[in-house]
Amino acid sequence: MSVVNKMLQDLENRQADPTSNAVYVPPAKKSYRIWIAMLLLVGASAAVFLFWMPPSDVPIQADLPADEKLPATQPVVAKPMQVSKPMQVSKPAVSEPQAQGTPDVQMTGEPVQNVTETVASSVDTEASIDSETSEPMAQQDPPVHASILAPVREARVEPTPEPKAKVAVSAVTQTRQSETERLESEIRLAMAANQRDKAIQLLSRLVAIEPTHNKARMHLAGLYADAGRIDMAEALLREGLIQSPTATPLALMLSRLYLAAQQPQQALDVLQPVVGDVAYEQERLLLLAGLAQQLNQFNLALDSYRQVVQLVPDNAKGWMGLAISAERLQQPLTAVSAYRQALALNQLAPSVQDFIRERLAVLGGQ
Repeated sequence: MSVVNKMLQDLENRQADPTSNAVYVPPAKKSYRIWIAMLLLVGASAAVFLFWMPPSDVPIQADLPADEKLPATQPVVAKPMQVSKPMQVSKPAVSEPQAQGTPDVQMTGEPVQNVTETVASSVDTEASIDSETSEPMAQQDPPVHASILAPVREARVEPTPEPKAKVAVSAVTQTRQSETERLESEIRLAMAANQRDKAIQLLSRLVAIEPTHNKARMHLAGLYADAGRIDMAEALLREGLIQSPTATPLALMLSRLYLAAQQPQQALDVLQPVVGDVAYEQERLLLLAGLAQQLNQFNLALDSYRQVVQLVPDNAKGWMGLAISAERLQQPLTAVSAYRQALALNQLAPSVQDFIRERLAVLGGQ
C-alpha cells in the first residue's frame, strides 16, 4: 500500500506543477522473496552438512584472544630412519641363585630370535607412517620389540621366613629351660630343709625332662644309695652312661658303688671303656689300676699306672703302683726306677717310705 500511495502522491504533484513534463518512472521493486529463499537454502545446507559430517579427531580449541591463538598444526612428514650399523644386543647373563629362597628371574615377552631383523622391522614400520597424520612422532607408542631391549630389573631378594618348626622347637626349649631352673631352685630348698622324699620327687622330675643332667642324676643316685635302694641307684647310673657314654663322673660313682658291694670285677668293667673327660682321667686311671691289682691283672695295672705318671709325673702314688706291678711281672729294673721316683717325691707316709726302702734293698737297688 505504501507504494501505491507514493505513486498517487507523485501523480498529484506532477499535475499540480504544469512545468514538469518529465515522464514518470516508477521506482524499482526490491526482491525480498529471493533473499528469503537464499537464506532458507543456506540454512538447510548447513543442517545437512552438520548432520552427515564425521566427527573430527582434532579437539576444538577454545576461543582465545587474538594474540594467544595456537598456531595451526603443520602436517608431519615422517622421514625414514637410516641405520648405518645393525644393533647387537647381548643376552643378559642370568646367574644362579646364591641363597635358598631367592626367586628366579624370568623374562616375559616374545623370545629374541634375531635382534638385527627385529630392529630393521621396527625401522620399516616407523617409515611407513602416513605423512598426513597430525600427531607428533614423540607421542606414538614404542614398538613392540622395544621391551626386548629394555634392561632386566634386578630381582628383589625377599628374606627367607624362619621355618615354623624351628620357631616351635625354640619355644619348647625356652619352656624346658624355665622348668629346669624352677626345679633346681625347689631342690635346693628341699635339701636345705632336709626334705629328702620331696627332693627325690623333684630330682626324678628333673631327670625325666633333662636326661643328660648328670649332676641331678648323680644326686638322685646318692639319695637312693643312702636310703638303701642300691638297685635303683645302679639302674639310674647305667641309664645315664647310655645317654652320655663318656661321662666319667657317672662311671666313677657306679664303680665305687660296685666296689662297696664287694663286686670288683663289675667295678673294673664299668671303668675300662670310659675315656673322654680329661679332668677325671687321673682319678679313673688310679681306680682302674688299683682294681686290676686287686684282681691280679698286673699287665692292666702296669699299663694304667704308666699312663698316670705320664699324665702327672709328680704323682707319687702312680710311681708306687707302677713299681709294685713291675715287681710282680718280674721287671726288677722298672720296679727299682719307679720305687726311687716315688721315694724322691717325698709325698708318701713314713710307713710307705720304709716299705720302699725294704724293697729296694731286696732288689739290690739301694
